[in-house]
Amino acid sequence: MALRSLRPDSHIPISPNEFYDAVTNLWKIWRVSKKPSKPSRIALAVSGGPDSMALAFLCKQLISERLIPDLNVKPFIVDHKAREGSTEEAHNVASWLKDLGFEPSILTLRWASGTIPSSLSNFETSARKYRYQMLGHACKEYNIQALFLGHHQDDTVETVLSRLVRGQRQASGFTGVASVGHIPECHGIYGLAESGSFIKLKNVKSRIDPAGRHPVHDRERPDESQLKQAWGINSNTPHSNDILLPISDGGIYLFRPFSSFPKSRLTSTCLQNNIKFAIDKTNFDPTVTSRNTLRYLLSNDMLPRALRAPSILQLIENSKQVSEELNRQSNIFLRKSQIIKLDLRTGSLVINFPNPRLIQNFGVSLDDPVGPASVMTQKAMVITLRRFLDVILPGQKNHVPFHKFKSALQIIFPASEAINGEAPPPLKMDIFTVDGVKFEPVKVPKKRDAEPHLNLKAFKSRKQNDATASISEFQNTWLLTRAPFPRRLPLPTASFNLQLPDLSIADHVDSVTWSDWQLWDNRYWIRLGAEKVPRTYPIEEWPYEYRDTPVPLVVRPMKSLDLAEVRKQLLQYQIWHHENHFSRGFRKVENESIRTLRTRKILDQHFWHHAPDKLRYTIPVIAEATGQQRVLAFPSFGERMPVTLTRGIRETSVIDHWWLNWQISYKNIEEDVLKLASRDLGIEIRRGIL
Repeated sequence: MALRSLRPDSHIPISPNEFYDAVTNLWKIWRVSKKPSKPSRIALAVSGGPDSMALAFLCKQLISERLIPDLNVKPFIVDHKAREGSTEEAHNVASWLKDLGFEPSILTLRWASGTIPSSLSNFETSARKYRYQMLGHACKEYNIQALFLGHHQDDTVETVLSRLVRGQRQASGFTGVASVGHIPECHGIYGLAESGSFIKLKNVKSRIDPAGRHPVHDRERPDESQLKQAWGINSNTPHSNDILLPISDGGIYLFRPFSSFPKSRLTSTCLQNNIKFAIDKTNFDPTVTSRNTLRYLLSNDMLPRALRAPSILQLIENSKQVSEELNRQSNIFLRKSQIIKLDLRTGSLVINFPNPRLIQNFGVSLDDPVGPASVMTQKAMVITLRRFLDVILPGQKNHVPFHKFKSALQIIFPASEAINGEAPPPLKMDIFTVDGVKFEPVKVPKKRDAEPHLNLKAFKSRKQNDATASISEFQNTWLLTRAPFPRRLPLPTASFNLQLPDLSIADHVDSVTWSDWQLWDNRYWIRLGAEKVPRTYPIEEWPYEYRDTPVPLVVRPMKSLDLAEVRKQLLQYQIWHHENHFSRGFRKVENESIRTLRTRKILDQHFWHHAPDKLRYTIPVIAEATGQQRVLAFPSFGERMPVTLTRGIRETSVIDHWWLNWQISYKNIEEDVLKLASRDLGIEIRRGIL
């Protein structure tokens, strides 16, 4: 990396006011606000090049020009250790940032011993992954959610051109890189990837208007019988247990305020304000990477006119317009759908989609002739199906490719008639799976079947061939659940070594010592802990005994063999409890958020009503990782077995007793889907921090 000499430049530098507008508009998008809002605390990823140094300088201008006078800025410099002198270069960049009045931190990548990073065939991919993870952890340490990058318009052109070269054809791939988005390469890292805070869903005291499905106050409440008739359920407590789990939220977000500015303006900003920067010569060697080759061809006008920057920018603009229209139509389709049930304990969703016979008019002006759904409409429908699928998906949002929804679209929305008037061919299947999510057509239960709660067992399977029935009779209702785990693949697990406090201080520990968070099955965030059992609490005759610590535990799916063993233990507990004549008073000392299973009846009710059939074998359990591998708890249901963890100290008679504890939250759910659930289920969305 060599220091670039200063020279006059004809391009106009970016003014503080222009930068202020770019930043506040991005902040408005992030905050989903109608008015521009200002950040208060941000981080910068600074390499020392003109892009990131212009970013640092303009952030300083926001403060000094009193556009955002209270802005707190923390720059991070990543030393990749990929070549000789990288550490010295990082310290040089740090000195430039200090000259601007910042306090930068240098983050150093740690490669495996004996590794020469630059010689790795996947160096660029690995360096990107480690860089984002290190930046994410640094932001989390400093309690910063917003990480600003110096990516600019030229970078966007290169990205789209490289996608064209790879043969990508989806319009969404030609919109460039999002100006605001989640940090990449951090999936499964708590506090970085859509986690760190939480959303709670609460039943509201208002009732539901059966016509508009919007919450109304008591003074506007329709007749109770109308509510029950409209929903087929007792509307007093319809969803309280389904939505007890918090939903993960938060994480680190990337901001690209230069996405509409060409690189020349960033360089000019540095040159005309005497801001030092450096040029990495390897970025301009066309023989190093394919990206460098494209950059060289673009900068020297060696590509056909259709592939030069102006044409690519027009392609990006056109693609954005197409993408915006698709999202607009998808939102219409989303609002025309109805969420009937959302159960976070099992990860299940019941949706009433629009009737297939009405789908031709979806998203189309009333003045247009009625006909089969257009290609644009079909794409919007697929986008919406994916948004619903993502609620249950054991994976990242927006990662399932469109082509996997081809059959799903045909099954859920079969054509009511062909253009020539012929009847549609019969469906070959009703139940199907898309990337680990099972789709099953169901009937909405009648009131008498659903009292007192609308449970999953009440939804009976039906044939989707009934979609050709009359509009007034047919309900296009579907149950989405986690598909059974394939036998050929290993089961998802999360391993924990539960560390109990040292015996010398155990009696004085008032709070739970928690493990790190882990993501199980890409659906549930969970961490484990232990709390001391009070001396007054009676200890059962068959505690789970461990010698010393840590206690090896595992979160895994429930297995069919677990049921018989769990029922046997609960029967033993009931007999022991009865024979010892224990009162109910000792139960009050337990953690209110976690209940102890005391009868088989409670367990059977959970599984029969809320996790029927094979669905129960997709829920998480906490079990011993060694020995008999017994089940200790059902965390998503908030239930643990009536046993304690008993620690015995080696070669002594000293023992102490502990309860297993945990915290669990469901994965992040898209905001618009949550708003739909709020509308249809009469629930309130609240945010907080765990």
